[in-house]
Amino acid sequence: MRLDQADLVLALNSARANRDRAEAEWRLAEVELERFRDLRDKRFVSETEFDRALLAERRAHALFEQADSELSLARNRLAYTELVATGDGTVTEVFVDVGDVVEAGAPVARIALDGARDFVVDVPESQRNWVSASPASITLWALGERRFNASLRELGAAADPVTRTYRARFSIEADEVLASAERALTSIAASEIEFSSPPYDLAYLQGLHHHLFRDIYAWAGEIRTIDISKSDTRFCRTDRIIPEATKIFAAMAQLKWFEGMARPDLIQAIAEYYGDLNMVHPFREGNGRAQRFLFEHLIVNVGYQISWAPVTEGEWLQANIDAVECDYAGLIELFEKCIGAPIAE
Repeated sequence: MRLDQADLVLALNSARANRDRAEAEWRLAEVELERFRDLRDKRFVSETEFDRALLAERRAHALFEQADSELSLARNRLAYTELVATGDGTVTEVFVDVGDVVEAGAPVARIALDGARDFVVDVPESQRNWVSASPASITLWALGERRFNASLRELGAAADPVTRTYRARFSIEADEVLASAERALTSIAASEIEFSSPPYDLAYLQGLHHHLFRDIYAWAGEIRTIDISKSDTRFCRTDRIIPEATKIFAAMAQLKWFEGMARPDLIQAIAEYYGDLNMVHPFREGNGRAQRFLFEHLIVNVGYQISWAPVTEGEWLQANIDAVECDYAGLIELFEKCIGAPIAE
């Protein structure tokens, strides 16, 4: 995330110019001091005149150090406009809008860091002390009755004024377990999704996302309200998600949802529209899975089998990265593997 740098770049340039000027004046004062030292040694100038040159050199040096410090501060202020998280994670909330003036030290976003996961419990007032002293464990219904140890990370100091409960946060160090639970939940949800024929639109994609992730994310199916990126790839700005997605679905509708295309033309069209829609990335998480379901329906609708099994995660990731620059060769190659024989055969 980056704050507007325009004014700070000007301040940095000004500070650099001031430092260069102060350094030049100091170097000149040094030369002048050496000249007066030589003249004093030869008794051409008085000790008082030499002392005056010495003081001028010291003053010029002090002004140079001050200008150098101000340049360092200007560099730091400019660097602070590049907001970097302490680790990998997901932006869950943004507190400012474009054009807002942000004071130094003010929070601008909240990030859920990868690693240990928290779960939150509102503890009745009568059980507050018991929670602090007792070990904790959790179960995930997607993984049956299996229990996982948890540790109390934070216990609210004050009770909620309405419910008189204390907010307790527990941490669980079980990333793979939670990932397995997510896969289990989405697999269950995926098995319940029935094929629907066109027309398709953004609302249809939202419905797929909601069905897949309704038991995982409270915001499942909702268009994201924050700008996101992965590595060097910046996805569509929030204010362009709906217009760009609408444009892509309209273009596919113009092509009659690829019906009647020969297999080579179908593969190329599918690859291009998949790459373009991936850049829209309408959801915070789970875009890939929801979009693959959409394209499964598109491909089945035109009468072909589809399987993602022949593709590795690394191949899929690289092909989507290449498509950012409209290089669809990787996706074409992968869809060549994934799109099978006609269903009628």
